Formats: sequence, C-alpha cells, structure tokens
Amino acid sequence: MEIKFELKAPTHAVFDLGGHLYGQVIPSIAEFIANAYDAEANVVDITIERDPRGKVIKTIIKDDGHGMTTDECQEDFLYVGKRRRRSKGMMSKNNKRRVMGRKGIGKLAGFGIAEVMKIESFIEGKKTTFVMKTAEILDKRDTTYKFTGTVDDCDANRHGTIVTLDDMKELDRQWSDEYFRQRMAARFLAPGDDFIILVNSEQLRFDELDWFIRIPEEKGTWLTETLDHLGEVKYWIGFLNSDIPKPLEAGLTIYATERLVQEPWFFDITRYYAENRCIGQFICNGVDEGIDESTDMISSSRKTLMWENNSKLDPLYKFGQKTFESAVRDYDTKRQKAARKQIDRSPILKKRFDNLSPPAKKMYENFENTVTKTELSEDKVEKVLSSVIYGVENYKIQELISIVQNDPAAVDSLLEIFQSWKIAQAFAILDIVRMRLDTVTQLENMIFHGQANELDYQKLLEDHPWIINPGWLIPSANESIKKLAISRGFEKAILEKDKLGNWKQRPDFICVSHAGTIHVVEIKKPGRPNIPSDEARKILEYVVLVEELASEDGFTQEGNFSEIKGWFVCDKIREMDERVLQNGNISIIKWDRIADRAKLAVKEFQDEIDKYESNVETAEEET
Repeated sequence: MEIKFELKAPTHAVFDLGGHLYGQVIPSIAEFIANAYDAEANVVDITIERDPRGKVIKTIIKDDGHGMTTDECQEDFLYVGKRRRRSKGMMSKNNKRRVMGRKGIGKLAGFGIAEVMKIESFIEGKKTTFVMKTAEILDKRDTTYKFTGTVDDCDANRHGTIVTLDDMKELDRQWSDEYFRQRMAARFLAPGDDFIILVNSEQLRFDELDWFIRIPEEKGTWLTETLDHLGEVKYWIGFLNSDIPKPLEAGLTIYATERLVQEPWFFDITRYYAENRCIGQFICNGVDEGIDESTDMISSSRKTLMWENNSKLDPLYKFGQKTFESAVRDYDTKRQKAARKQIDRSPILKKRFDNLSPPAKKMYENFENTVTKTELSEDKVEKVLSSVIYGVENYKIQELISIVQNDPAAVDSLLEIFQSWKIAQAFAILDIVRMRLDTVTQLENMIFHGQANELDYQKLLEDHPWIINPGWLIPSANESIKKLAISRGFEKAILEKDKLGNWKQRPDFICVSHAGTIHVVEIKKPGRPNIPSDEARKILEYVVLVEELASEDGFTQEGNFSEIKGWFVCDKIREMDERVLQNGNISIIKWDRIADRAKLAVKEFQDEIDKYESNVETAEEET
C-alpha cells in the first residue's frame, strides 16, 4: 500500500545541517548506530560495499531494535529538530536504556555522505519503506519535501530497521574496514553482550595496547571521582611504549550515555614529549542531562563540550587538567627509573657511572632526567646516555675550563691544549665507534639467538647500510621498483611497460654507492634452511627490472649510474640455486661474513681510540 510522507524541515536546512555536521563517514554512521541503541537494539550489523577500485558505494546499517510504525516514521524520524527527550523523556521505549538522541537532527547524517537514503522498518507485522533522494530534495529548494512510500505485511516476529545509504559521495579519504572499526570503536562505550556492533561481520573492538604505564594498572578498571554539579566521573589514563598506533588518536576522550561527547584532547595543557603516547577515557553522564538549548552542554556535532558557555563544566575541566598533570608526573618518574635500569643492565655503563666524580654524577643525573622526557626508544636512550657518560668522564676538562673562565689571558693556552688533545675529533670518532660497535653486537646477537624475524634484519640494514658496505646509501627500502621509477620522473615509461604489474614487486633494498652502482639487495633471515628456489631466484627478476628501468633515456645520465648489481644475503642456499645466481652475476653473501666484515670496518676506528687515549695520557702528564 502506498502512503504519503513529508520531511518536516525546509530543504535548505537539510543540506545546511546535514552537510555541515555530518560530512564525514564515521560521525554520520555513528548517528544511525545511536538511533539503534535508543531503539533498544541488541545487534547493529553494518555492511560496507565497495567497487573494484575499493571506493565505498553503499553502506547498510541493520538493527534488531523495536522498529518504527508508519506514524512513528512520519512524526519522529521525518520530523527534523524534534527534541526526543522533551517529548518522550530520557529513557527508551521500554525503559531499557537512557537514550543517546537529543536534538532530532541525527537523521540528516545520511545526506552528508550519500545521494540516496532508504529506510525499511519492521514492527507488529508491518514493513514501512521509503526512499529519499538528494536530487529530488534539491528540486524542492526552500520548501518541504513530499514523497511516497509503502506499507506492506511482514513476519509478525520481525522487528528492527534497515538504513541503506546508496550512491555514496566522493569523500576526501578512502578508508579500510579496519580503520572504520577502530575509529567507530572509539566513539562508543556501549558495545558488549547487550549491544554488539558488527562491521562486515567483524565486531567492533580496540586493539590490545602496549602499555608503559596505565592508571589504574589493571586492564578494564576505572578510577572514580565525584564533581560538583556533574556527579560521578569514571576515568583511566595511560602512556604507551611507543606512539599511539593509527587510526587511534592520542588524547583524553570524554563519553556520556555510552557515547563520545568530546574528541581526544588534553584539557588545554601542552606536554609535547608525552602527548603522542597518551590515551585515556572519562565517563561523565552528568554532562548529558540537557533537554533543550538552555541546559545542553554538548555541541550539535558531538565533537566537543561547550566549555566556554557553561560554568557547570568548570569542575570537569579543572579535574581533567589535574588528572593529566598527575599522570605525566607518574610517567616521568617511571621513565627516569627505566633509564636508570638501562645503566644497571649494562655492566660497562654501570662501571663507568660508578667511577664518575660526584660533580660528574650530578651533571649526568641532571641530563638523564632530561632524556627521560624525550620520545627516544630504549636502545637510543642507552646510546645517548653512553655518550653523555663519556663526556662527563672528562671532568679534568671541566676543571680546566673553570680555572681559566675568568682569566682571558689563559684562553689561548686552553685552546692549545684542546687542539693538542684533538678533543673535538676524538669525541666525534668515539661516538661513531661506540654506536657502530653496538650495532655489530646487536647483529651478532640476532644471528646467534635466531629469534628475530626477517623484518628485524631489514630494519637493521636499512638503518645501517654500512654493515654490508660502508659506501652504500639506501634511497629505497622495501618499496616497489615502480615507485622508485616514478620518484625519478619515469612514470609514463613505467605505465607503458607495466602490462602485468611486475614492476610493483618489492626487493628488500635498492642501494646506491658512491661509485655510481645501483645495488639491488634481497635478504633471508639467518637459520632458515632450504629456501625455496622461486624465492632464492627472485633477485634475478628484480635486477632485470631495474636494468630495464635504467635503460630509459636519461635515467642513468640523470643519476650518473654506471652499472646494476644484485646481492642475495642468506645463511644457507641450495647448491643448484647458488650456481644459478652466480651465473646471473648475483653476489651471495652469508650473514656470518657480514658480521666479520662489519667488525673489520669498525677496527680502524678502534685504532683511533687507542691513539686518542695515548695522546690524552701524555697531555695530562704534561699539563
């Protein structure tokens, strides 16, 4: 049976509000999830359909809530701006939940991201269906939009609503399903046994996080505080061992009635060194008590609370600042202890620290406290602290400076001493030596223990190409040959040749030496026996593709490259594959040989250390 409907709002308001407030996919679909929650749904099932290029073309939001009658579709869903709480109270239809809906504009969300919105609702054996199209609404500019729907019989036991957003608009960002799940999970606290949200059959979830410190410590637990005007606030806050992984956002998020009301922020406090690793959640239902404009504390976009317009929010603002500051202090303290453990775990560093003079220890400890407020990884912290210990060990230099600092006549003498000791050069050499020795030791440990994966070896060589050859640079690590070509301005030539997509293949490294040679490198982790022939011989194909690229007019001249060489790094290789690679002019190098060569490369620096220490001893005696 056909039935007439009317969207009760001027059409210009539909696009002004819909486009302005809901022009992004995540917040737009979040509105329909909130509607399902208010309809007492147990499951919301979201299906995202894409075309062959990966572009989103349709999104379907299906729930098992109580559904809407034809009259409810007209008087509630199609009534833009109807304040749900004023007309029907704070609780859902059967008093099962406190509702999320407030201002009656969430239904406009679909028009911000789709050209067509179809509604199907099932209740009491009836199915109500209607479709709204952007093009038709635009034709009714400055008037109300009237259209026709249908009412049909359906299974009496079926209930719920299906929203289909079709002909999705071109969006600024194309996103993956996993990105969608993670970002949507950050918008709701409700998902659980009584409210499940599925995206292409997978449930919303937060990935497990690698905590450096969490307050309170136990996962899933919250702290509680009572604030004036707002009542109970539950919260947790923590810092990770590394930067917050995408697509999560660093910051403290505020929720009310199970839903985000303040996007991640730090309550207007800046602590740059800690912010990229901090994440936390606050639940304050007291900010969601408003039933109209005069009592509302949440912005229409639900991106922020209206901090400047409502003094009732002041206690939450001040509490958030105090909580963040306190958490940062705890974070600093733990990082300082962790840095000291770096010293304790390293016998060499500990011995050197213990041998420092009291002033040098004090100087080192002051610097150590500063280092803990950086975002350096643990291994880099150890390298920095090692260098600093070396610097403060030379307290005699500090004493000389203090003696002559008020005697201009002695400055020239001091400069002569510095030059004779070659202090600046020696410091630079020592830093290089220590870092390279540490790197060689790290490589030997990885080979000996055999616990690292192939990516670990790739990363080590990417950061330290001198391990293989001191003259190598790495402009391209684990990137396709096609990308290398495009970066050098040969996109057209590649597109013409790349019929089968072969040039999308990724060798582990493409290195460039000072001699003008391009080195194509493929590695296999140590301890891996019987490497399949197709894997071992892949390097031959990589070299051919790079040679083909280098044959393009202008490529070798522009880069001044003279030849292409292939390298295969492994522990063991079948004899037959070894012959094939050698016949193809591929150099095979074993991991133990790399470690030995790296040691030899560092030995010359070690010789310089010995010379330096000898010079210093002689100079100290003369002084």
